[in-house]
Amino acid sequence: LTLWFWGASASMPARYLRMLRTSLPHLKIVVMTDDVHHLRQRGLEARAASTRGVALRTGAEAEEMKEEELSHYYHADHVLTISDVDRGSILQSLRPGRRIHPRRFSTL
Repeated sequence: LTLWFWGASASMPARYLRMLRTSLPHLKIVVMTDDVHHLRQRGLEARAASTRGVALRTGAEAEEMKEEELSHYYHADHVLTISDVDRGSILQSLRPGRRIHPRRFSTL
């Protein structure tokens, strides 16, 4: 599954991950990150705020995106990242107590 967050529709894992896990419990699921979207979202929010001279949302949208992304990574059997930088960013973003072993990640 690719982890795409384009437009207002749900990401691919949000649409299919639960159904695949329940319908085919022995299926190995690999999620490809494409990028670390919550970091890109946070950067876009910061640039918009600086160009307008006002604080926009307090990063709530990026934080929601982060929680969704990390949930998909956590429930996948393996995660493919675009770069080692993305892999490191994801591993650093994980909350204490909700770790994912680094061996569950590969870089394309």
